[in-house]
Amino acid sequence: MEQVAKGTSGMLKQMQEKLEAMETETSQQRQRASDNEQELSRVRHDFGVLRISVDNLIKARETIHLLEKRIHEVEMLSERYHFAVTLPLIQF
Repeated sequence: MEQVAKGTSGMLKQMQEKLEAMETETSQQRQRASDNEQELSRVRHDFGVLRISVDNLIKARETIHLLEKRIHEVEMLSERYHFAVTLPLIQF
């Protein structure tokens, strides 16, 4: 009977140790999950900032492209005007 009690006590002790190990692991996993959530929040914020920056760069590039096109149009008009003004002088 004493042997059975010792065996049972040993098994209970092992189960207690496993339970404590599982509790420790669960606590560590919760901490990692919390850390991961914080990191995910930072990444989402950084992604939002990056997306806004990219959108602004795209808009700036489109504006530059439109300005370049407008400058080219003004240069073409200027050349036409210059040609129209100087052409009568050349014929005389």
